[in-house]
Amino acid sequence: SAYKVSSRLGLTLDALLSRREIWRVCTYHCAFSTAGELVLGLVLLYTFRQFERQWGWRRFGSFVFLSSSLSSLIGIGLLALLRHHPSQLAGGPYGLIFASLVQYYFDIPTVNQVQVLGLNVSPKAITYLMAFQLAMAVPGSALASISGIIAGLAYRSKALNLRSFALPRPVCDVFATVFLPFLESPPSANPGGRDRQAHRDGGFGRQQPPGGMPPGVPMPGDARIPAWAMQNLHHRPQQAPRPVSEEAMTMLAGMGFVDRARNERLLNMYHGDVQHVIEELVAGRE
Repeated sequence: SAYKVSSRLGLTLDALLSRREIWRVCTYHCAFSTAGELVLGLVLLYTFRQFERQWGWRRFGSFVFLSSSLSSLIGIGLLALLRHHPSQLAGGPYGLIFASLVQYYFDIPTVNQVQVLGLNVSPKAITYLMAFQLAMAVPGSALASISGIIAGLAYRSKALNLRSFALPRPVCDVFATVFLPFLESPPSANPGGRDRQAHRDGGFGRQQPPGGMPPGVPMPGDARIPAWAMQNLHHRPQQAPRPVSEEAMTMLAGMGFVDRARNERLLNMYHGDVQHVIEELVAGRE
């Protein structure tokens, strides 16, 4: 938008058939045409980052390839159907975003609903509102969004069995070699993960509580706690953990987190709060 090239970012039937600009089929996914689309798109892509962590990089890369390719084909079909009306597909990764939105709707459970004017509202509603705003942002964005939604539904179809598709490993290795050095974090000086824990604790390097003890319990040798208080604290009988909800365990297993012992430990740590457990598992901190 800053360089006034938005007219070259979209995909139109005239550009494909009359001007033979076949390259637009690939490049129209690469850039948004306005700053508003960019902000909304980045927030949504950040929200959907959990799929890469849940599925693994190879399956997620295959999903990116399939959703972008299918949305392009579906979009061209929609343009052909609407050839008597001036229409276009807006520039930007609409196919990936709205195909991910379909997976987000089906795979991410609704938890911790809040009351707004007497109505139960899910935190997921904010994501849906941003997606709707993006779909209505510019001419052609609605058509690009519809093609992405259809691509996302096709990916979930058991008849098409697209989930079993995987990019060849040599292709993944090439992309990892070219792009990974620009994206990965520098190697940690402490492979045990204490640097990550210190960052989570605000950079003060607090010690990790031993297994079974909730976060925030003072550790032996903590100079801030008197010796008599520390002795009384660690000689108190610990309460037995409360039974874990089978519904929560089933929900986590359905999302792909099948390590029952880890799920049970996190549910006990967060007192049954499934939302916090999901955030911990998706972030890969546990």
